[in-house]
Amino acid sequence: MQILKKSPISTFASEREYSILEVAVSSKAPEKPPCPPKETPSEILTELPTCFLPETQIDFPTEEQMQRVQEAFPELEIIKCIGQGGMGVVYKARQPKLDRLVALKLLPAELSSNPDFSQRFKQEALTLAQLNHPNIVALHEFNKKDDQYYLIMEFVDGTNLRQTMAFTRFSADLTIAIVSKLCDALQAAHDKGIQHRDIKPENILLDQNGEVKIVDFGIAKYSNQNNPFVALTRYDEVIGSKNYMAPEQITSKETIDHRADIYSVGVVFYEMLTGELPIGRFLPPSEKSDSPEHIDFIVMRALESEVDRRYQNVSEIKTHIQSPPSKNSKPYPQTRTKETPFSNEALSHSYLLPSSPFC
Repeated sequence: MQILKKSPISTFASEREYSILEVAVSSKAPEKPPCPPKETPSEILTELPTCFLPETQIDFPTEEQMQRVQEAFPELEIIKCIGQGGMGVVYKARQPKLDRLVALKLLPAELSSNPDFSQRFKQEALTLAQLNHPNIVALHEFNKKDDQYYLIMEFVDGTNLRQTMAFTRFSADLTIAIVSKLCDALQAAHDKGIQHRDIKPENILLDQNGEVKIVDFGIAKYSNQNNPFVALTRYDEVIGSKNYMAPEQITSKETIDHRADIYSVGVVFYEMLTGELPIGRFLPPSEKSDSPEHIDFIVMRALESEVDRRYQNVSEIKTHIQSPPSKNSKPYPQTRTKETPFSNEALSHSYLLPSSPFC
């Protein structure tokens, strides 16, 4: 995730923040994946530990640091570090009294005293507390101990989509199944007035049972009138991950609403099908993959640069997946063929930052 600050000459400078569950892997899937498309989550998760080892990318805490964490949380059995970034460290742990695995997310003491970082951490807890959905990671506890904020969350035994796409690609059917569950989760959040604002493969987990879990609500925005959150975005900031941000998140001074999440879903949908990002001039996914043509309409409409031409509710994506729209619907993919590829000008300008493995 990046915070991009607008300058007087409409260029951007970056201030990096790293999602806890992100791992330093390529932001683009290989052009020629080493394995054939996977049809089920079990195929992916069975092969992933031997084909791709994300833990090798983590700068693990020392034994002394692990011991300090264990001493600070005697009620838990700290098993291992499973992720880290600019907002802290995540540990896999066990709660003996409840006989369950959990994820312990720690905001380092030096960041807990920083108002910006501590407020984002609190906001993630407040957001997760508002949500109860099988496709959103559950929050068990939020507190502060010895000047250090922490979250105890549901442990997801699986991997994120970025890690998976770095080693293989998804079949069209599996992609559609995952996106449908992603839509269910986001619709539940939107119904409560919560916008995620950072939907991307790193923040979408796939567990051993094939369930989708959305994580990292640290920059979420609450749009209802009774807003329990404080505003975390200054007037000159654009918050999100550049390759997955809706055009209005970059260029508009107006209020950004839940439809920005819908655009991000479109980017993830396209990338899962094709292994490429829909930046600049790009073809419909059926021209780049084995996906059926009616999916072109769905993906392209989610990626509409004009907010009012985009899907207005994320649930509409799932509805059209289950009941394909008529070929007379507008827009439709035959207007975006090899001769006239779709162009997303807002995300192809030269002021966008270079690709980073953390964004």
